[in-house]
Order: sequence, then structure tokens, then C-alpha cells
Amino acid sequence: MATREEALRRILDAARGAERLTEEQRCELAAHLDESVDAKVRSGMGETEAVGRAFEELGNVEKIARGFPPSPAAATPEGWTWIFPTARGSALRTYLFLVFFVVVQIFVTPRFSDVLRSLSVELPLVTTIALRSAEAMKTGWWLVISALIAAGAMLPRLGRTGRGRFLWFGAYVGTGLLCLAAVSALLLPLLSLVQAIR
Repeated sequence: MATREEALRRILDAARGAERLTEEQRCELAAHLDESVDAKVRSGMGETEAVGRAFEELGNVEKIARGFPPSPAAATPEGWTWIFPTARGSALRTYLFLVFFVVVQIFVTPRFSDVLRSLSVELPLVTTIALRSAEAMKTGWWLVISALIAAGAMLPRLGRTGRGRFLWFGAYVGTGLLCLAAVSALLLPLLSLVQAIR
């Protein structure tokens, strides 16, 4: 069953001038309409009337599209969206990185724990932190998994407008670096051991 925002998005896409809007601009307008309809419904207005009033207040879509700054590079697959994704894209990537990090910490790192601690080399700080973090996460695995499921359920609403684009991009980069650190924590002691053998 389609959500209200998806239904509003379809109506918006059918409006004259909507073809001028980028994907992010359409998401932003649909989210604005959804909030407007929600506020009207909460005040006692009927759903159909609230939708009509929200579009009436929004005004001419073609005029709104002309008011947005042109962004041809962001609208094409070859443009900057591959490097600097939309807020929604960054939110999705952030969630996937978190899932990867949790899987590594709960299922992979503990298997290496005894081996790494038995090596005759000094463990790097990042490895020590990763091992302690993995122990804590494995102990409270049900809490971590519950938090991931809750975040996954909220994902359709996360980053749905362009307003948090920079914040979500920062979260995307940060979780990516976190995953890199988790993998590096397992590889660095092995590299140190290879060098010691040589």
C-alpha cells in the first residue's frame, strides 16, 4: 500500500512543470506537502480536502521549478550525485555501512580475538579498541540488533528532504571510515607479524 508521501509525489509528478524538477527537489516538495497535509488532518480537516488545500498553498509548480537554481550536473548519472549523493542516498549508505560494521564486530572480530591476542607482536591501538568494542557489542547483541532494526524501519523517512544533505553526507563518510577502521584493526596485526617474520 502506497504511503501518503508516495501518493503526493505521484500527483506532484503529474503537475505541469514537474519535469523541470530534479529528483531531490521533487522529494523536498513531496515532503513539504506531506507535512502540510499532516498538519491539516491533525487540525480536523478531511484527508482529501487537506491534500487539495496543500497543493493550493504550494502554488504553481512550474513557477516553483523556475525558482530553483539550475543543477544539470546533479541531475545526470555522470554528475556530482555519484560523489556527493542526495540526503536520502547518504542516509541509505550510512545505514548499510552501520550494518556492515555491526556484522564485522559481532561475527568476525570475535573469531580473530584469540588469534590476535596470541600473536607475539604488540597490538595497535585501533585493534585493541576494536576487540573491546566487539566484546561489548557481542554481550549486548540484542540491543545493537534492535537499534539496527528500528533504524531500518525509520529509513524511508530518513534524509527524505535536501535540508540535511550535508549532515547525512558527513554521517555517510564517518560510517565509511568506521568500517575501514574495523577492517584495518584485523589486518594491521597480521601485517606486523609478517614484517616480524621477515
